[in-house]
Amino acid sequence: MKVVIVGAGKVGFFLAEELIKKGQNIVVIDNRTKACENIANALDVETVCADASTVQGLSSACDGADILVALTGNDENNFVTCQIAKKYYKVPLTISRINSPKNNKIAEYFGVDKSFCGTDIIVDLVENEIEYEGMKIASRIDNTDYVIIEFKLSPKSPACEKTLMEYKFIKDSKVVVITSTDGKTNTPQGNTVMHAGDDMLMVCREKYLEDIWKEMVKD
Repeated sequence: MKVVIVGAGKVGFFLAEELIKKGQNIVVIDNRTKACENIANALDVETVCADASTVQGLSSACDGADILVALTGNDENNFVTCQIAKKYYKVPLTISRINSPKNNKIAEYFGVDKSFCGTDIIVDLVENEIEYEGMKIASRIDNTDYVIIEFKLSPKSPACEKTLMEYKFIKDSKVVVITSTDGKTNTPQGNTVMHAGDDMLMVCREKYLEDIWKEMVKD
């Protein structure tokens, strides 16, 4: 697979290094001669010194490319680079780094296939760990406001010793997995009884996290 990496900074360097280890064909583009020389000498990888946000700058690198990853520190340049790669060189998949979270929606306008924002990733990691003591977000469900949460059922919860069928969960929240205190994992049924100390995975709407925490987790 041929992967074009735009940006020979630290992120571009380490991405190229890891992909080379996996046997991928890598081309790195940067408009800084010194940066191209440094990465070429360190990784023995093909480099192109050019402005990748122009049609001409991408011409020698995108032939036969399967993926283009734009990693510069300029969001606009990243978006334009992805747009050119798609429109003129028919690159199947473009991925853009987003430096400012406010530009997330703009990436879609430029037709970027996938994007990531380091700030958003860090915020998500922090939220997952500290949002509510004893409960964390295990996963977010794409394109919805639903999340999968993980928690241990508090002995003070009114859900203890009730079946899933008889207990009224908050706003259509649904338990999807229960691991009992003896380590046995169950796919819950209507007659499954919830016990204090059970580890639970639940699907719920994110805006009801606090309500669920107070009712099922808080000691």
